[in-house]
Amino acid sequence: MCLPTSHTTTKVTSNLINRNNDLKVVMGSLKCLGLALAENKDEVKLAISLEILPELLRLLNANEPIVRKQAAWVISNITAETEEEIKSVLSTGVMAKIIFLAGKDKYEIRKECIWTISNATANSNIEQIKELVSLGALEVLCLFITSNDIRTLSIALDGIINLLSRAKKELGEEVMNELALKVENCGGLDKIVEFQTHPNTIIYEKAVHIIETFFEVEDTDTTKPIKPTSIFDF
Repeated sequence: MCLPTSHTTTKVTSNLINRNNDLKVVMGSLKCLGLALAENKDEVKLAISLEILPELLRLLNANEPIVRKQAAWVISNITAETEEEIKSVLSTGVMAKIIFLAGKDKYEIRKECIWTISNATANSNIEQIKELVSLGALEVLCLFITSNDIRTLSIALDGIINLLSRAKKELGEEVMNELALKVENCGGLDKIVEFQTHPNTIIYEKAVHIIETFFEVEDTDTTKPIKPTSIFDF
């Protein structure tokens, strides 16, 4: 049972996670820590100061899938905060591992990783957006939109929209077009086009928004990214 959210809760659970190999202790501590981070952003800063991210990275490499899943969920509550916290997630190598797992691990773990990545796309500064793209965030978001899980599918589409929107707004049309080509090349565009007939209104509306905002709409009802005139290079 988790104690009410407080600095003490965060300190205790962080200490219990630190180099602990008892599965029950680790899982209980991750649950309590994740709840604390979700409820109070000050707890996120405290947990980072207690060096929780290297421990979470260690747990992302655990043999037990349930541990990797729970660790990814905790990290999603960190990337839901500000660019300061996301900087720590990037600099410790945690985000690189999250993106890797999002493309390679079991489905339930991939779901948590997609939430983590999408949260980061919403809260990063433009330099962090560049780093997310260079790590392959756009490709794994596109890979996940084959999911039948409406909620997580919607979050993956949000991540794609965030990356393309920020590129368009802060880096210019040419860079945005190059990211649009990435979406096409990894098969994302074909799936998004199919979503124009999706029975879920939210998925349909997000698909239409992506196509109308970031891709050319041709008279034949097909779409294509606008061909960039420069190479996307961070």
